[in-house]
Amino acid sequence: MAPKKNLNKKGCYGNDRNTNQGDAKPLTSKEIEDNTIEANKTIETPPELLPLPPRPGYNSKGTKTTLITNCFELQLANLPEFYRYHVKVERNEQPTQGGADPETAPKEPASETAQDEPAASAVPTTEGLDNMTPTATESAAEFATPTQDANQDLKATQQDTAGEGENDPFAHPKGAKLAHILYHFLNSNETFHDAVVSGKMASDFATTLVSTRKLEESEETSTIIYRGQKSKYRQDTYSVTLRLTNTISSQNTVDFLKGVKHPLTPQAVKQNLEMIQVLNILHRGIAKWHSFNILEKPSRIIIGHKTYKTPPEKTQQDLKFEPGIIAIPGFVSSIRPAAGRLLSNIQGTTGLFYKAGKLTDLMTDLCGSTNPDEPNLRKFNRFVKGVKVRLTYRDEKDSEGKKVRAIKTISGLAHKDDGKLSKGDLIGKALDPPLEFTDDAPDVGAKCNQIKFFRHERKKVTEPAGDEDQTSQMAKAKKRKPQDDEKKQPDGDYVFVNEYIEEYPLLTTSSQDYGKAKFPKDDFTINVGTRLRPEYVPMGCCEVIVGQNYRATLSGRQVAKMIELARKSPQENTDIISKDAADVLEFDRQKRITIPNRTLLRVTAQELSPGIVLYGPDTVARSHRWNMQNITIKEKNGSTKKVLVKYTTAGKLGPGLWGVLVVTDKDKALDNVKLTKVNATVKLIKEKLKDRGVTQTTSYKTELWAVSRAELGDKMETLCEAGKLWFVFVPDNFPLVEYKALKKMADVQLGIHTCCMNMSKKTADPQYCDNVLLKANLKSGGVNQTVEMPDKRIIDFDKTMVVGLDVTHPAPGAQGEQSIAAMVASTNSQLGQWPATMAQQQYSKDEVVFHKEGIKKLLTPHLTTWMAKRKKELPEQLLVYRDGVSEGQYGQVVEYECKHMREVCKEFYKTHGTRQKPPRITIVIVGKRHHMRFFKGSTIINGQLVDVTNPNPGTVVDRGVTSQYLWEFYLQAHEPIHGTARPAHYVVVVDDIFSSIKSTAFAWGVYKNGSEVLIDVTHRLSYTIGRATSAIGVCTPAFLADKACDRARFYGAQPKVHVKIQGSMFYI
Repeated sequence: MAPKKNLNKKGCYGNDRNTNQGDAKPLTSKEIEDNTIEANKTIETPPELLPLPPRPGYNSKGTKTTLITNCFELQLANLPEFYRYHVKVERNEQPTQGGADPETAPKEPASETAQDEPAASAVPTTEGLDNMTPTATESAAEFATPTQDANQDLKATQQDTAGEGENDPFAHPKGAKLAHILYHFLNSNETFHDAVVSGKMASDFATTLVSTRKLEESEETSTIIYRGQKSKYRQDTYSVTLRLTNTISSQNTVDFLKGVKHPLTPQAVKQNLEMIQVLNILHRGIAKWHSFNILEKPSRIIIGHKTYKTPPEKTQQDLKFEPGIIAIPGFVSSIRPAAGRLLSNIQGTTGLFYKAGKLTDLMTDLCGSTNPDEPNLRKFNRFVKGVKVRLTYRDEKDSEGKKVRAIKTISGLAHKDDGKLSKGDLIGKALDPPLEFTDDAPDVGAKCNQIKFFRHERKKVTEPAGDEDQTSQMAKAKKRKPQDDEKKQPDGDYVFVNEYIEEYPLLTTSSQDYGKAKFPKDDFTINVGTRLRPEYVPMGCCEVIVGQNYRATLSGRQVAKMIELARKSPQENTDIISKDAADVLEFDRQKRITIPNRTLLRVTAQELSPGIVLYGPDTVARSHRWNMQNITIKEKNGSTKKVLVKYTTAGKLGPGLWGVLVVTDKDKALDNVKLTKVNATVKLIKEKLKDRGVTQTTSYKTELWAVSRAELGDKMETLCEAGKLWFVFVPDNFPLVEYKALKKMADVQLGIHTCCMNMSKKTADPQYCDNVLLKANLKSGGVNQTVEMPDKRIIDFDKTMVVGLDVTHPAPGAQGEQSIAAMVASTNSQLGQWPATMAQQQYSKDEVVFHKEGIKKLLTPHLTTWMAKRKKELPEQLLVYRDGVSEGQYGQVVEYECKHMREVCKEFYKTHGTRQKPPRITIVIVGKRHHMRFFKGSTIINGQLVDVTNPNPGTVVDRGVTSQYLWEFYLQAHEPIHGTARPAHYVVVVDDIFSSIKSTAFAWGVYKNGSEVLIDVTHRLSYTIGRATSAIGVCTPAFLADKACDRARFYGAQPKVHVKIQGSMFYI
């Protein structure tokens, strides 16, 4: 441990060995961590002014071991100061045609070549613009209107932000369009381009640009002409403004990590986080830059923090996941701060992408034929919506004026409703003249020789008279009233799609030689416009662009297949990171941030003893996984014996308190085979309940009903008065939507508990039956098992309410749904019952419960339940495990959720006449979606790690890969059945409990500091799940809060359960 003389009263960490004086050996990571703990003891800043609670110490409990991590140590080479700029992009002109203003640009004469015309479009000419009449091949939506779809136009206008461009949804581009504008902005500036390629400049292609030099004032504002990928006729001018937000010193960050003369202040923490963000942008900058070459073949595919190497088209078959979908392996990477160093955390991942190549090949792969039947054709129609394709028969100019092949987005196969208004269209108009379909054309998937569209005759612009310019002509044309043209018939004729496309030249990839477009006349027609403004191309002239992420919701079978595909053993994981990560992530291209040592980092860890699980006073399980039918206990005389254990507390499952409901498939009756199986299961349920300590009467005849799926709702309504728990046998093909409806009716409308059993399972199997009964006992108010917790003099769970809080969000694409928060809480020191409450968030995607009313609705019922069971005594402490929060939202949890909890408790305690002080609160963030992994293994053969395995259950890591300023630790409490173990990540953001434990409590030698107490408590809470006979990956309150959120999604907009089952574990 470093000498105390290097610490000062303000909590600064100065040490001569970490300065630039002489050749002194720098401090090790462990020495820096220990120095920080000593400095934390001298901090004079009030706790409420600190950004996060300081760590009281490191864990030393358990058996010491060494693990391998999936991290490399970074070296920061000659890092200068960084200049961080906020990027603002806004459109400053209307869409233009061919680079000119639409009000003044004349159209080309009809006699000129049609080489640059777009695809066959059914869009009519713009009304009232005789001297500007576009040809039938032009899209009026692209030519004259910013939006292509009327409903999207209205929605975008309603949601647009205030300020400049308030009525123009395209004034401030977002998402992929914004990213491509910024790419072309950087690529068109030679100085910026060279800086990006050399690693001196990088962007997140959203709001931030980072540079190693301060830009000149003339460089901070630029104008770029951007042509979108949908049409060369739409050309917008955007102004890009760079505003310097702050200058970040890399040396300050290095000093901060090493603990050199930096106090633990909000400003210092903020600067450090900003530097980490800057380094992450730089670290991924080059790979992300190479991913933007969508017009050709990008060498890398970047999705968020994930990087994939583009596979050769010849190898796509080897990567096949499902028809039309390939699975590409890649890596997710991020820079993490640790004591005295920065780490690159790298983990393997697998992404799903559309199969690149000819669209006809995609149809063959998906449907088994290029001429599929109607069901397969509709399936293909759904599959290709939103897919980007390259047109092989024509080129257009990109944003830099270069000729490239046109890129379009598929909206679907041709449909007979294309160009027609529907009931849902609030604005817009139908095509006039309309499309014409032949009699044999199907509703979906008409072919090129089955569709006619009206081709308007192209007109020349008249010469201006006198001083009258084209702008004046346009202005007059616009002022003309619509009725002036009502009687005028448009000039032109109807033409089949195949006839029109045949007039186009063919752009080949290799030699750029032109020829006629080649495709079957009866080829399927693809709509690359919108429903109201269709734009048709033959399927044979479309090529699917490489690297398009498949985002559709996967089925249950596909999810299982994806999990199996992505699952890697510890040995496989370390192998691919060591061998492939450097190539995919392009380590060697990095100049400023390098990884000189390609050896995976090693850290010190502690292995905790398994939790002591109690089934009554004498039955004990001392393992991370156990079997209720075969537990060995030790007698008083020293001998051992195997016993059949009973529930700690039996629920209300006695005679007459449960029944059986068998749901038959459709209208089929319950046949003798299934009846025999059900009766055998009912008999086994009685035997098992008796074995587990629940009194059963063998003479009592169990109530059993058989009902068809159609009659299920009516039958359940007749049973609700009984107030029983019902075991519901469902058929093996019982769809998820019907399961959700069943649970909603039981939980919300009727207030009865149900336990579903799948008829395809071995329901009469003792182990399966035992697993179901674990949930049944919890639902009926019982406690399956308890866990021996620390001494009450250290933390008393008779006075401490343990809380789990999580938020769930609507599924992608769900309309009108909000996020839902769920909270579970313990009711006594047994920690076996966890009732749940739910509340709807104000907005969708709200990760944090921002409003006091939401916390009040969640927390008040739990305080009421606690008081009712405790003779009006309220908890003295709240230990909250908060799930589902990202690192950037830690401050919001403190600012909003913790504040509201304190206010709600203060009001509740005062209202209910208690003299108790409001409870002390500790909030621990639980992270599950991180990418840190740990491995056991020390044998190296030919430079390669071998015999790599998962760490033992109970492994804790709080050194080496954690920040010395953040109270965090990784805990792997469980033993994974397959693949690589993922530890839970715990971060303390508020602490009134563990840091305030009196030092006398540590004199007994069990614990040395409050951090050890918290780690031990969290580890033991992983054994109190009740529905399993093993430790789980995250502690019970966080796990159950997540389950309550899942059930809340079944209930719709108002997640409120029936009063009869409130205060129970209905969600388990």
